[in-house]
Amino acid sequence: MSKNKTATQAPSSAAASPAQQISIDGTAYNLADLTDIAKQQLVNVRLVDQELARLQRQRAIATVARTAYVSAVAAALPKEPTAPADGARSAVINGITYDWASLGERVQGLLTGIRAADEELARLNVQAQLAQAARSTFAQVVKQNLPKSSAA
Repeated sequence: MSKNKTATQAPSSAAASPAQQISIDGTAYNLADLTDIAKQQLVNVRLVDQELARLQRQRAIATVARTAYVSAVAAALPKEPTAPADGARSAVINGITYDWASLGERVQGLLTGIRAADEELARLNVQAQLAQAARSTFAQVVKQNLPKSSAA
């Protein structure tokens, strides 16, 4: 099965009626003819698809928040940057180095928000990669456990 939802329907119960079918790579199968292993792995594929959709929504939220923080920082930056003294904490924004203390608490907080959003996006991307790897494995097990003849 591919990432593009080759499985069009997952089993809704353990005792599927013969009329219920699923299409995998263009071949139709009666759900009742699938092995228990294939049925369970189809459930797993469906659960991972739901998790991938949830992660995508979370990434969208984090991206919007990051964009809002970036816009707020741009509007709140000092007109003239203050170069940091030697050894002083600094922040580089759009290639310009600012003395951290000169930014004020609001901008410092916004920069912290950008960093947090970046970390959340990285975390969500790793989770999505793990989920996609699991989905591929589940789909492979489904294919290995399909009946030899189709219902087509």
